[in-house]
Amino acid sequence: MTLAFRVSGVVAFVVTACAAPSPTASPSVHQSATAAPTSTVTPIESPGIVNLRMITSLVGWSQRQSDGAILHTTRGVLRWTVSTPAVGAEQILTVAFIDANAVRALSALVPDSVTPNTPTNITSWASDDGGTTWTRRGTMTVLGVALPYAPPGSLDFVDRQHGWYSITGLGAAGSSAIFIYRTSDGGARWSEVDQTYISPTPGPGKLPSGCDKNPASFIDASTGWVTASCNGGAAFLYVSHDGGLNWKQQTLRFLNSGYGNQTYPPEFASNRVGFMLGDAGTPGSHSLLFGTIDGGMTWSVHTTPGPAPQTLDFLDAVNGWLAGSPSSALAPESALWVTHNAGRTWMNTNPNANLNGISLDFLTMQLGWASAPSPMPSPPAQLLETTDGGHTWVGLNPTIGTT
Repeated sequence: MTLAFRVSGVVAFVVTACAAPSPTASPSVHQSATAAPTSTVTPIESPGIVNLRMITSLVGWSQRQSDGAILHTTRGVLRWTVSTPAVGAEQILTVAFIDANAVRALSALVPDSVTPNTPTNITSWASDDGGTTWTRRGTMTVLGVALPYAPPGSLDFVDRQHGWYSITGLGAAGSSAIFIYRTSDGGARWSEVDQTYISPTPGPGKLPSGCDKNPASFIDASTGWVTASCNGGAAFLYVSHDGGLNWKQQTLRFLNSGYGNQTYPPEFASNRVGFMLGDAGTPGSHSLLFGTIDGGMTWSVHTTPGPAPQTLDFLDAVNGWLAGSPSSALAPESALWVTHNAGRTWMNTNPNANLNGISLDFLTMQLGWASAPSPMPSPPAQLLETTDGGHTWVGLNPTIGTT
């Protein structure tokens, strides 16, 4: 799930002053459908532009699908330049786009197989000139990470200096380990701030061993959250106010469910306004949208239009899009919904969008793009564009050059 307007780990735009969600508002939803567009997207050959983050209509970042190479543009989404560090035999693991010129990346040598307790050396890279030049900042050695078999982790920078690297997914039976590393000097030095294994039970102030955890998501140098998918019990939302050293559970208005539940990493439109998706797991129930106007101290809740949202993208404090399932089994995971009041009500702007699993990146109320959220081996990634707020989409065929 993504938010085009983000402070945590990617880009920050200017938030216009407007009404924000009330933390005490009761859940509601109106599913007023607009006329369905008659055109469909025609598949075209594409070089595979993924992980798209546009800062203006001309300037932005992305990655190449085939190898994760970092791409930069100052000429719009149709013309890209390879702007990746010289990692040699290593592979790009994860990237954080910070602003128009600053980007941070991690790379490592990924073997075909590993033996237990083999240390992994990860290299940190930094560029502050649009990827023209790179500095090899530092390295960190991690244990218990099997890169050939587990997710490569997630990089989250709130500014050019403060960032976190989260490694999750190592576990079984509905529980996972998580390791979180922090830097406060742009990646030159890293320290481990949380190490949670499935067993033994973590100590006080640490994340619990239960549930399949998502990467940490921070709003500033101190405050961040970890969410998760759980087999049952209360919703998983843990907050830290000291950069990840200590964590405590945060309560949500979320009914316990015997079917399990899930919370997704929150994304912030400003240092006060943010949004987060949740799913109670009950068959047939709609997912929930949590909102905050006080920097995550409290969260309101509203109902989304469908049971399986895929992508969340808020342009500002009130205007956002949600791609996922409509309230009909006839077209599962194919609708695009829009809200203009922070999720209190939703309108089906495109019931045939077919954006399942695709990341949204809206720049204005009219202009936006859809792309794959991260590098993947297949199928070929499509880059789509809308100029009417999501009612219709066209496929793009961008070019990638070396200069």
